[in-house]
Amino acid sequence: MVDGGSADNTRDEVLNLAKTHKNIELLDAPNGKGIALRLGFSKAKASGIIFLDADLQYLPEDIPKIAKALKLADLVVTKRETSEFSTRRFLSLGFSQIIGKGLLSLPASDPQSGLKGIKKRLLANLTLSSRQWELDAELIKKAQAAGAKIKELEIEFRPRTAGKTKTGVLGTSSNLLAGSIKLAFGK
Repeated sequence: MVDGGSADNTRDEVLNLAKTHKNIELLDAPNGKGIALRLGFSKAKASGIIFLDADLQYLPEDIPKIAKALKLADLVVTKRETSEFSTRRFLSLGFSQIIGKGLLSLPASDPQSGLKGIKKRLLANLTLSSRQWELDAELIKKAQAAGAKIKELEIEFRPRTAGKTKTGVLGTSSNLLAGSIKLAFGK
């Protein structure tokens, strides 16, 4: 488990589990989502890697669906279905359509969804450098360029019921835009 600097008791819970489950390890990466995911990817040993934001907006019950879809695809990108409307969700949908589909031509309608699965062999052929939120778009774009089979899977997305998001609208939006321009134009 990679801890990206959570302010709740996630760290203590994982350390307690690691005492009785030797296959659980806690990795620290408090300096950005991209850095945290790249660290987790580098340590993963399984042939398929499933990763999700641990804020319980994504249902752990969806993990077997991702694993099943990975049998037929190299990369599984989820599409969040929700009845909740928020500024953050509105901006995410705008990014998906204008930047994701328009600028980057990504084969996913919700590239920023925080639940995905990828085959380790595909990951080994991708050079990822993103440090923050732009990693999702980079991962999909580079998988697409490598000829990977990409599958989209609808999932239920729940409203946050505890804790506070670490994303700020302005900072996250500017990071996604700058990362997308770099991906699109190589700058």
